[in-house]
Amino acid sequence: MVKPLLRRGLPASFALIILACLSGCGTHMNTDNDDDFPQTWDLREPPTREQVGMKNDDTVIFETDAPRTVTLRLPEDTSLTLPLTLLTFDSYGRNPSGDNQNPTGLDGKTDRVPLDETVELYRSTLDQLHMGTDTIADFQKQASAADGAQHPAKRITSQPLTKCVGYIEIQLHAEYEPDNQVGFIQFSGAWGPLLHD
Repeated sequence: MVKPLLRRGLPASFALIILACLSGCGTHMNTDNDDDFPQTWDLREPPTREQVGMKNDDTVIFETDAPRTVTLRLPEDTSLTLPLTLLTFDSYGRNPSGDNQNPTGLDGKTDRVPLDETVELYRSTLDQLHMGTDTIADFQKQASAADGAQHPAKRITSQPLTKCVGYIEIQLHAEYEPDNQVGFIQFSGAWGPLLHD
């Protein structure tokens, strides 16, 4: 079942959502059923509002309790397939006086899984995006050391990585919560005026 956004996400992106909502814009959340959370998104060209399901809002949020295998078809014959529980599109960074503008960014988050599955999701994500996997060993070592121990950090986070795939600049990282013994992959993509300022 698709539900409203309640989890922590990328702080800057979600801070923008909250700020925009407080200033009067709406945020469209798909809350009807899982059929409203498409399994494949064609992002080989910048998407339109209609293609991502944005109504009269600056943001559309797809969130489910159970992970949904989602494929993002990206430029340069690249695709990214992950078990997502959250995917958002927004049009922040566009002309503030313009209404109903096309999206300029996205955010996504995988399901929260045990450390070994988090490491495999991280490896798979990096492989699919043709990125180096040098950060995996350090993330796994830090997370394993914190697992079950009295560790001051609430989260172990991998080194953030960035790559341009065609018109999209993708940023991603892995996170692990030692107290809960679960981790996830979080990513964002930006295009349009945000990259040209």
